[in-house]
Amino acid sequence: MKATKQFLVMIFVAVLLFVIGSYRVQAATNFQPYMIQDQLHLLMPAQKQKIILQNQRWEHKRNRPQLWVYTLKKRPADIEDLGDDLLRSIAKKVTPKNGDYDWETEIDTKTQELHRNISLLVAYPGKGTQVKVIKSDDLAAAASDFQDWQLHRGLSNRIADEGVIYQYFSRFAPFINKHVAGVKTINPGISWGTIITIIMIPIVILIIALIIRWFYKLPPSGGDDDSSFDDGYVIGRWMR
Repeated sequence: MKATKQFLVMIFVAVLLFVIGSYRVQAATNFQPYMIQDQLHLLMPAQKQKIILQNQRWEHKRNRPQLWVYTLKKRPADIEDLGDDLLRSIAKKVTPKNGDYDWETEIDTKTQELHRNISLLVAYPGKGTQVKVIKSDDLAAAASDFQDWQLHRGLSNRIADEGVIYQYFSRFAPFINKHVAGVKTINPGISWGTIITIIMIPIVILIIALIIRWFYKLPPSGGDDDSSFDDGYVIGRWMR
């Protein structure tokens, strides 16, 4: 009987710990309120819903990528560290202060974790409304300089109309789906350096071939004819 009670207590404790752990994971990953902050009202309700649904789908993929959209009324004081500042503020909101840890250290750790998965699409005032894509560690690792150029090609870095910010999301989302979300290993595609090398190799080979061809077509030097004498005279004059 005593052994049975101990066994039941162990089961109860295990279930309780599982429930608590599940609750913590769910609470820690409930980022939906932070996926969109549209202070400039650049997104339609349907667009917001699509952005949220896409990010929720990504939460169930292997690498759990995210692309959140922020439009800000005020220009940030520090543009260079804008991504870190935004993610750190989110980390502070989702990390309880009464946990069994040093809160500041936990914030640093959480911010680093967010950097790995979360990319930010940010619009803010400054010579018109500007747009900045702040890549997560995973997205930065997946996009070469050539792919980054392709992703931005044709997109304005300033808001000319309300549709621009969603155009950015629509351009980057398929790339994230293909190159980040479910892949086993994240690798960048072809780079500008590789493209230039591929182009230059045939050109260099052609130049070398033309030089060799020109060299073998040169008339032979020496002999007793007048042209040979003229060549020798010119060379002799030059060597004085």
